[in-house]
Order: sequence, then C-alpha cells, then structure tokens
Amino acid sequence: MSDSGGSRLSTCTLLVRDYDEAIAFFVGAMGLKLLEDTPRGRGKRWVVVCPAAGAGLLLAKAEGEEQLARVGDQCGGRVGFFLETDDFARDHKAFQAKGVKFLEEPRHESYGSVAVFQDISGNKWDLIQRYPTDDGVDVKVSSKFLTRNDYCQTFIDTGLRPQNFIRDLDYQNRYSEYPKIERLIKLKDDIISKRATPGMSLKCDLKSFDLTSLGTKFDVILLDPPWEEYQTRVAGMYVPDEDLSTWSLEELKALKAAT
Repeated sequence: MSDSGGSRLSTCTLLVRDYDEAIAFFVGAMGLKLLEDTPRGRGKRWVVVCPAAGAGLLLAKAEGEEQLARVGDQCGGRVGFFLETDDFARDHKAFQAKGVKFLEEPRHESYGSVAVFQDISGNKWDLIQRYPTDDGVDVKVSSKFLTRNDYCQTFIDTGLRPQNFIRDLDYQNRYSEYPKIERLIKLKDDIISKRATPGMSLKCDLKSFDLTSLGTKFDVILLDPPWEEYQTRVAGMYVPDEDLSTWSLEELKALKAAT
C-alpha cells in the first residue's frame, strides 16, 4: 500500500479461554462497549469490544494446545496493550472497585500518569493519561487542562459578581482551574517587578502647582481633579481643610500638564 492516508487499524485479536468470561471482564470490569457478538457456528462467535475511541478488540476463543499456551502471554510478559483515559484517578479507582488487579502503584512519568494492570487472562495493560501538549490544544485531554472562555469557577461556586472586582480575584482563586494561565501571569508579573518603575503619587493644588518643575518625562500622568461625582459621594461628611468644589471640563482642559 503506497498511500496509507485512508487506512486505519480497526481490530486486534486477543486470545481468551471463554467468551462469556472475557465479556464479563472487558465490559463489566473495564467498561468497554460490546460492539458485536455474532454466532459463527460450531461454538465459535465473533465478539468485538471497544473503548470510547480507538481500535476494537476481537475476543477469540483459543483452540488447540498452541493457542491455549498463548492465552495471557501474547507479548512474552511485556505490556502489550495501552488504554488511554482522560481521567486517570477516576478509572484507576473504578477498576480497583471492580476487582481489576494492578501490578504496581500509579507512576507519574514525564509523559503522563500510568499504572500496569492484568486482564482476566494475565495479559499486561497500561492504564495511562498523557499530559497535555505545550500548545494546549489537544482536545483529548481532560477539560481541567483546557482554557475555557467562561466565568472563573470561583464566581460560579460562591455567587460573587465579577463586576465587584476592579481587577479580578486574588491569585489564590483567580486561576484555580487554569494552571497554564496562572503560570503565564506569574511569569509576566516577575518580569514587571524586575523592570517596571513603580507608580508615584503627589498631592498638590493642580491650579497652582507647576508640573514642569518635576524636571522629567513620564509615560502617563494621571490627574484626578475633584469631579462632581466625588462631592456627591461625600455629601454630609465633614472633611476639614479640603476644597471640595467641583471642576468643570473647561477648567481641566486649561491645566498646563505638558512637560
């Protein structure tokens, strides 16, 4: 076959001792789907099970001494089958509850979380959840690793309203479900803390203070004159030694703020 672009691996054969015993394990304990169970005559059946995605597994009843000797040892003792999951902890717990025998404690390797288990015949399998790729676009990974364009989960859980926060929640709650964004934000803040000049404030009478006396240039000068809104907010409050008279836009435009 010169071009394999239109081909795929659909089914692999697994030798078993008994059809019903194998179905009970792969469907009942491992949670695979029974795709087909068709009688073929003379006691033979075409039995195919399959996970949610991927190739099917043909459960073939062994015949003769040679095939029976291979049941449970089709790969010479090494791991021969790999079952990928989007939630390792969930499936590991579920398998154990159904009596699946694991040969080791869960391991966390560079590529993902994995543990070796045996099927009913003794064949070795890997239960594995791969870590998401660096680009973060692998749709097969658990949703907790994906960036979602929705409310921060903290707002949903607590009932807080995003508009009540000038910037956002504190770091502890802001990106609890977005570990990748949290890491990027912290890297950005580290750079800013090392290179940016802190903001400075100066209380003065803008009508009489000469801004050019600062003797330097700024990227941004934020002027905060007494808007009418401020006077409304402090109505009825006693604020000594403060001129709370409001400014008009014309007075603000008349300021010599250029340096």
